[in-house]
Amino acid sequence: MYFVETITASLIFKCNKNTLRQSVKRNSPKYPFIKVDANTRSRGGKRLLFKVGALKIKEAISKNIISTDIKIWDE
Repeated sequence: MYFVETITASLIFKCNKNTLRQSVKRNSPKYPFIKVDANTRSRGGKRLLFKVGALKIKEAISKNIISTDIKIWDE
């Protein structure tokens, strides 16, 4: 399993990024996530990363939904 940023996850899951943010506020298990402290004091300073399987990432890249130039964090 890998973690991707909110915008990339919204493209992979085919939903709005605000939907993902609301699921975080509600602690919904539908979209697993982690919060990472970005060590900045302006504009929140937190980064939301969503858990996505390798097959979903490969499928999204092959369908040109996302580019190959994205940041991916390993579990």
